[in-house]
Amino acid sequence: MKKSMLLLAFLLPGIFSFTQTSAEALTQSDILQHRPGAPLKPDNEQLYQAYLAASQKKDKHEIQRIIDLFYEKIKSLEPENRLEEIADVYEKIIEICQIEGYPLEKIPGCLYCQTHSLIESGKYKRALAFQLKVVALEEKIYLPDHPDLAISYYDLAQIYGHLGEYQKAVDLCVKATSIYEKNLSPDHLDLATGYNLMALAYSGLGDHAKALEFNLKVFAIREKVLSADDLDMAAAYNNIGLTYCDQGEFNKALEFNLKALNIHEKNLPSDHPDLATSYNNMGISYVKIGEYNKGLEFTLKALDIRKKGLTADHPDLANTYHNLALAYYYLRNFQKALEFNQKALAIFEKTLPSDHISLANCYNNLGLTYYNFGDNLKKALEFDMKAISIFEKILPADHPNLEQLYHKIGKTYLKDRQLPKAKVYFEKYQKISKSQDQACFNWALYYAALKDKTQALENLQKAVSLGFKDLDWISVVGSYSNIQNEPAYKAIVKGLKKG
Repeated sequence: MKKSMLLLAFLLPGIFSFTQTSAEALTQSDILQHRPGAPLKPDNEQLYQAYLAASQKKDKHEIQRIIDLFYEKIKSLEPENRLEEIADVYEKIIEICQIEGYPLEKIPGCLYCQTHSLIESGKYKRALAFQLKVVALEEKIYLPDHPDLAISYYDLAQIYGHLGEYQKAVDLCVKATSIYEKNLSPDHLDLATGYNLMALAYSGLGDHAKALEFNLKVFAIREKVLSADDLDMAAAYNNIGLTYCDQGEFNKALEFNLKALNIHEKNLPSDHPDLATSYNNMGISYVKIGEYNKGLEFTLKALDIRKKGLTADHPDLANTYHNLALAYYYLRNFQKALEFNQKALAIFEKTLPSDHISLANCYNNLGLTYYNFGDNLKKALEFDMKAISIFEKILPADHPNLEQLYHKIGKTYLKDRQLPKAKVYFEKYQKISKSQDQACFNWALYYAALKDKTQALENLQKAVSLGFKDLDWISVVGSYSNIQNEPAYKAIVKGLKKG
């Protein structure tokens, strides 16, 4: 298993246990007296050239001294968290050890905790650059089926998932899981951890059936090995709940979220981040089943914990703001919804790629809020177009998010009297929607706005014949202001009222 940097620095003999020449002392002094943030001298290439000279002379003593100087550089870089430079130094150590036949198995292990630190702090772009270097180093050292290599693939997959590159995350998880399945027993807890990461990757990709399959595998292993109130059981319940939520089975989601919450409240302090996760998931589930005040209550509990434990620009804090905005939106408190959506957006734009789905969802919700808040149609369309540009880039052409947003954009353009643009988006909606009754109703609205009574009434009748029964919509004054006195319109409304 991978060790910390502090332990690894002592895999080789002590650093100054021999007499040094004046040139050697200067080299050490340069490393020890460097200014924070400044390049370390001698640089990696200078030290490597010194190694080549020592290797040519077969001077093992000098070779060891140069390796120790590389480690001294690492010790100097650690306090400044200069992770990429540390990885570069290790690359040189690996190259020397490979040439000299020194053992390599544990050398890059010290970098493992650094990746996790970057992930936990929400610095995903920096984590990606660093973890790619770590994987490249480990692929030089380990056999293709080494378990530590699987761990690094999982770490890289987790980063890609946070950055919205879900297919890359899935591919890496498949690779890592095949290594684990080859090396571990079927009920090994590390294998459950791997399956959990597979589930997360498939969930991000939108394959919720696959996500549930792997979440249930996680549950089966943990239920067999762990006690009923183990914290890892709570994590399994939470993840199953989230998957059911993604599948639209909100009551099942709530059932599993409650199981997780019971374990967390029993075993964790009141300010623990995992408890915040449970509160957050409970909030989502309650909002989904229409219990908006309960959803708000749990999400505010999550926010209270996360504000204390996370940096102000952490993506998990942004997700909490986003969920609060949804709760306030459904409670018709559009001012609060706007406030928290804007807080979420400020963090997402700072920390996520410009085409990340979380950013698109935030734009989408801002569009909805502006549409309902003071009829600010210009702002609503501004954010809708930002959302649709991302959705069309990263989602399948028939994805439900696209269907919903095409419908909303069409309605917004119609309300703003931009009829040609409304027509474009109603056409896009009809092409992929399974709700053809709604599509016909849209056309009824469109033709009514064009004052084409015949087409408006024909499409309204067709919508009703296909199952459209929203009498509130149909009866709204203004929607059909130019046809509401028509006998055919009155007959349609009368028929709906009779049921």
